[in-house]
Amino acid sequence: MVTAEAAVCDYVVAHGGTVWVRPTRHRCCHGPLTLLHASTDRPGDAASYETVDADLPITVRFKAAHGCPDELVLELRGLARKRPAAFWDGCAFKM
Repeated sequence: MVTAEAAVCDYVVAHGGTVWVRPTRHRCCHGPLTLLHASTDRPGDAASYETVDADLPITVRFKAAHGCPDELVLELRGLARKRPAAFWDGCAFKM
């Protein structure tokens, strides 16, 4: 399931209509930490992303390298420079 506020959808439509989300793994003192990176810029490896079925006016593409979240939450972040942000099952990271 994908949820997004209207401001995110408006932003993504104005920037091409597709949001690209990929997990990035980091090392942490308690083990591996997976964060999500969201962008409207088409990545070089776009063919490895899958389209997520979402009832939204935008296309959501996700690179499922480390599994898929049950719920992918999209929000618009930033004060001076707006940008999309993605959350894994409502959390900023997955351990």
